[in-house]
Amino acid sequence: MRVFLAAPFSECIGADSGLVREDHRRFLSLIRAGLEEAGCTVFLAHEREEWGANLMVPEVCTLLDLEEMGRADVVVAVPGQSGGVHMELGWASVLRKPIILLLDPKQRYSPLVLGLSSVALVETLWADSTEKAVEAVKKAVRRLAAKRARFEFS
Repeated sequence: MRVFLAAPFSECIGADSGLVREDHRRFLSLIRAGLEEAGCTVFLAHEREEWGANLMVPEVCTLLDLEEMGRADVVVAVPGQSGGVHMELGWASVLRKPIILLLDPKQRYSPLVLGLSSVALVETLWADSTEKAVEAVKKAVRRLAAKRARFEFS
């Protein structure tokens, strides 16, 4: 299963280094590893742009991200307050992609993020630690893969 992993990017770039902060990079790397352990292929724009070392111009990264979204079977989103992730959630819902929404109970979210399940196929996961987030996402993609397998015909 192809996963589009959507997570804050620009706002997580350190002013001093010009690179994604180490805590955010570690979190995303662990989520990615968990998805791969569950048998998924993962697209993560942060890696394509070398964690900030090779940022693309907006007109290029937007087009490439939309193309990747079109190829994805599922979107795993860590929205935070990111306008980019909110845009990607809009694309996913219009493209009818299943969405696994990973939320932190210590954060506040837009009502449009919290209400996304009224217009799209969304599984919302609440996790207050990286370890819980990784396990929850792995279980969710395995559930989704099992559902998909029941409806595939040879």
